[in-house]
Amino acid sequence: MQNTDLTTFESQVVEYLKECDTYDERHYAHILDIEGATKIPIKQLRGILSSLDQKKILYVDHDFFRKGDTIVFLF
Repeated sequence: MQNTDLTTFESQVVEYLKECDTYDERHYAHILDIEGATKIPIKQLRGILSSLDQKKILYVDHDFFRKGDTIVFLF
């Protein structure tokens, strides 16, 4: 994925997700794992994820498997 419209933090999140496991052929991670790996505070991370979701780069599932977990999937 090459997108020059990404901020430094957005790129950091995308690069982390590329290293994560896959589910249904998509890379994914729990939001708290992303926070821990990137050291981006959760409030800021939520904004970054929202921006990446709007750019159709990833999808945020706020109720993964109906367990209330927030999981992020990379397209």
